[in-house]
Amino acid sequence: MLCTHHATPHRVCGRARLRGVSGRRLDRVELSDIGPIEVGGGVVVAFSHPLCTDCARLEAALRAEGRRYVTIDVRDRPDLARKYGIALVPTAVEVGASGAVIGRIAA
Repeated sequence: MLCTHHATPHRVCGRARLRGVSGRRLDRVELSDIGPIEVGGGVVVAFSHPLCTDCARLEAALRAEGRRYVTIDVRDRPDLARKYGIALVPTAVEVGASGAVIGRIAA
């Protein structure tokens, strides 16, 4: 079985494409959307799905690195997936205190 998420054919990967969402570049996250957290030096916002194996690996890596992160389950929050144009998971970005994306980690 070949993966259809990427430009070059390869074996099926753990990424998942979300139906009905038009993907776009994520440049800002409204901090009120991710809940009450301390953003101080930045926080990773990871959009995930429970059946996504790459999502689980990403979360384990963030935890192992001691990174501060918030996971948004797109199954539970499809409204945020649509709002931010998250068409592929995992998508993870580092967000600064202003909500601006200061780094891209996945997708």
